[in-house]
This record gives sequence, structure tokens and C-alpha cells, in this order.
Amino acid sequence: MNEMRILSIIPPMTQLNTPYPSTAYLTGFLRSRGFKAEQADLSIALALELLSVKGMHAIHGKMSVLRRDQHTPATRFFAEHFESYCTTISPAIRFLQGRDPSVAHRIASRHYLPEGPRFTSLEQYIDSQQGEGDALGWAFGALGLQDRAKHIATSISMTSPTSSAMPSTRASSSCAMQNRWRRANLRSISCRRRSARRTPW
Repeated sequence: MNEMRILSIIPPMTQLNTPYPSTAYLTGFLRSRGFKAEQADLSIALALELLSVKGMHAIHGKMSVLRRDQHTPATRFFAEHFESYCTTISPAIRFLQGRDPSVAHRIASRHYLPEGPRFTSLEQYIDSQQGEGDALGWAFGALGLQDRAKHIATSISMTSPTSSAMPSTRASSSCAMQNRWRRANLRSISCRRRSARRTPW
């Protein structure tokens, strides 16, 4: 009789801002009981496929056949800044995966990554005492470089055609503070793999 093999899957389009430990714990438990268990994160796999140079070209190709009346501000911005997206997408993903923290300075400067229509809502957070300057300074200050860069980098995908166009609204302070900790935690796949190897029981 063939030995039973079990595969636990995180489905595509699952929220990326936090690791999902369910499959890691389940896989670790099953292995501790002698089962041949593996796990796969299709959500991470899909995100990495889309958010790559190859993915950018595929999206651009699909956009090129859209009628003019089908375009949105986000798609028009993406088309106009396509080369910039292709140049910066790989360094941004490496940074979000924790493989190149040095990119944080460039990302946090807000002169490195293309900033689409969704970024216009940030300007409401400019320090009211100065009337100009750093729109994110009130949330991150001088010591929150990594968090600030992650906030900016994860916002980039919201301006691209990989997500639905969303109207800009005036966010409350509480929502803005929650955004400070938003993560496209693409390194969670490695965390899940490590967790699966360490049985918690």
C-alpha cells in the first residue's frame, strides 16, 4: 500500500501583509505523527510571479490591448512609468524579503520608486506646523526608516494594475497608523518553511 502524502496549500490571493502559520503548524504536526507532509504557498508564489520584471512585462502586454476608455489613472500611470517599474521592482522585492535592507534609504526618500495616484492621499499628512515637507514624518519620525520604506514599497503594488482601482478617500488617523505596520511580508514563505521544520509539540 502506498504511503499517504499530504499537501497543505495557502490559496492564491490570500492577504500578504502577515504570515499565515496555519499550514506550517499543520505540516509540522503531521510530520511529528509520521506522515509525509509538505506545504505550498500559492499566494506568495503568485505575488512573486506578478511582482517581477517578467510579470511587469506580462501586465504591460495585457494593458496594451485595452481600449482607451478602459484605462484608469492607475493603468495610465503604470504605462507612463513602465521602465521605472521594471528597474525598481526586483530591488523592492529583495528589500521586502529582508535580503537587501540597504535599499531602505532610497525607498524612504520617495525619489526612487514610482508613486502612482494612490500616493496623492499622503500629502494630507504633511506637518501642519511647517505647511510643507515630509508627509510621513509624523508617523515614522527619524528612527522608523525600515518601517517607512516598507510602507512605501508595499503601497507601490496598490498603484499598479495588479489590483483593482480604488478611489482615494481621506483616511482617519487610526487607519493611517495601522498602515504604518502594513507589510507585504514576502519573506513569510521562508518563515513558514522554517516553522514546518520545527515541530511545536
